[in-house]
Amino acid sequence: MLQNPPAHVRSILILQTKFIGDLVLASALARNLRLQYPKARIVFLCEANFASFLLAHGIASDVVAFRRVRMRGTPVQRGRELYAMVRALRRFRFDLTIDLADSKTSRIIVRLVNAKTRVGYDPPEKPLRWLERQPANVLAKPFGFGGQHYLYRYLSPLRRLAWSCVRRSQRLSRCRCRPPGHRASRPASSPA
Repeated sequence: MLQNPPAHVRSILILQTKFIGDLVLASALARNLRLQYPKARIVFLCEANFASFLLAHGIASDVVAFRRVRMRGTPVQRGRELYAMVRALRRFRFDLTIDLADSKTSRIIVRLVNAKTRVGYDPPEKPLRWLERQPANVLAKPFGFGGQHYLYRYLSPLRRLAWSCVRRSQRLSRCRCRPPGHRASRPASSPA
């Protein structure tokens, strides 16, 4: 366990850039962090398509979005997208980052954001190359709560930070907004 868990956390970055199902599973981590730090700003880094989903369901306080197409484009496009993303992230001045994506790109972003407490996995999902280094200064076990489901992987940083996991289930709150172009429908009146 971590000897001194962060006492005062104002902003937390969760890196989960993959799929919507992963974001739903990461909502359990966000909810436990919200219980531990009710006044902290929880920010997700995710693909632009998922930003409104995270905000509408109350999973994140803020979202920094990126366009995956540009991250897979030319080196110039990748550089511009990475620069814009890191610039937007550094404005938050994070106290804690949790890298759920566990990829080469996410490790670069964690290093560039430079939060005081950086949580990663040991061993990583994909082995590091001889030149790569793990930027995390707090290393969580994959599947730290004992189960083999990815939910336990996402909750593992809580144990490493010496916090108890209060809620182990993911649950979405009722959506607070209507999708664009949504019209309220009325039931058809029956002929009298």
